[in-house]
Amino acid sequence: SMMFKVPRCAELLFEVSVRFLVALDCDVDVWAEQDESDEETDHSFGKSAINRICESLTDNDCFDDALAILQPAIARLLQQNDWKSLVAGLAILMQVAEFVDEETVVDTFLSVLAPFLRSSHARVRYSAWFTLLSFVVYRPEVVTKEAWAIALLPEFIVGMADACIRVALACLKAFHHYADHVERENLKPFAQPLVDRLGASLQGGARSIQVEATTCLAAVAARCGGGQFAPCYSVLMPVLKQLVSAILHKVEDRDLLGKAFDCISVLASSVGHTVFLSEAEGILQALVQAASSPNLPKDDPVQEYLVIASERICTTLGADFAPFVPHLLPFVLSKVTCVSEDLSKQQNEQVLLMNTSEIEDLQNALSCTYTFAEKLGGHFGPFVAQTAQVVVPIFAFLVTEGLRDLVFDLWGQLCACARDGGQPGVVVEL
Repeated sequence: SMMFKVPRCAELLFEVSVRFLVALDCDVDVWAEQDESDEETDHSFGKSAINRICESLTDNDCFDDALAILQPAIARLLQQNDWKSLVAGLAILMQVAEFVDEETVVDTFLSVLAPFLRSSHARVRYSAWFTLLSFVVYRPEVVTKEAWAIALLPEFIVGMADACIRVALACLKAFHHYADHVERENLKPFAQPLVDRLGASLQGGARSIQVEATTCLAAVAARCGGGQFAPCYSVLMPVLKQLVSAILHKVEDRDLLGKAFDCISVLASSVGHTVFLSEAEGILQALVQAASSPNLPKDDPVQEYLVIASERICTTLGADFAPFVPHLLPFVLSKVTCVSEDLSKQQNEQVLLMNTSEIEDLQNALSCTYTFAEKLGGHFGPFVAQTAQVVVPIFAFLVTEGLRDLVFDLWGQLCACARDGGQPGVVVEL
């Protein structure tokens, strides 16, 4: 609030920030070879400064005053012919997206932004996609309404095929978030061309493009789903299977492999048991091979995806998943054992710390085990004692309400599986 008591203080601060925003390297070819983390220092500083000023003014109910200064500045920058001014204007838009509340103002900003998604300059297109991503994150209810979905989804299809890999990646990242929010009925008319484009990216794209494309495909499948997605499934599954086969034993592609399994499991869920059953054996055999690879590091990116993918596929296949439980359950339970042993060690040292990542890994593993037990029923009976032995130590470390509920639900399900599997002795022990 003091800022507005000093004549032109806010205006001058924003002007200085713009000077930093336009401090960009003129060599676009060098920029195109860099990754997202290589953003120019001055430009990054300018964005941070504007964000901090806007945040401070919002906390003091003064953002509307700031917006009155910024809107003309954005308009002036976006009317210039040089690409640096355009990038600076889009960078300001990116920062204010977090603080704009009025739908009409968001609509106005989106109308200003949209044409730059097809700018002739790669750096302008790149900035435009990340600016759109910011609006998707902070105002999804506006950006994904029907009128904007009809306007933007064709732009995504074009942007995914951008000749500049950095721009295509920016588009894919924006689409991933967009697909999570857009209404199913608004996405469906564009599902086939989106799948065609993403499938092409999987087959011929750079590794970074393939990683993002698999995530986007999973988002489309999860959002559309059902029988209407079956034609897309028949095109995609062979591509994904070929990708998995090509990278299954490549250490450098473990992240892509994990995302591929995740995408396959989402596709399986979307089309259901009957359609997926013919592909299931080959996919699950590859899953088992990935889980049993020797000398995996603790932070191996595939492991998280394998647990979630196994749970989804079990949900889809039901009893037909049973033959693969002996191969996959030890891997899933090893995640539980790993966390419980770590917590036991901490307890012995009188220090008990459990970070968010550990809680999430533990919950995913327990949820997967619960699904195995629930979907297989009596067929899970032979594995109840093995599972119970691993789960018992976790009762001493129920650090969240959600974790406590999950463990007790799993224990009850184990009792039911032992009973239905004709193992009364195990029931008594439990």
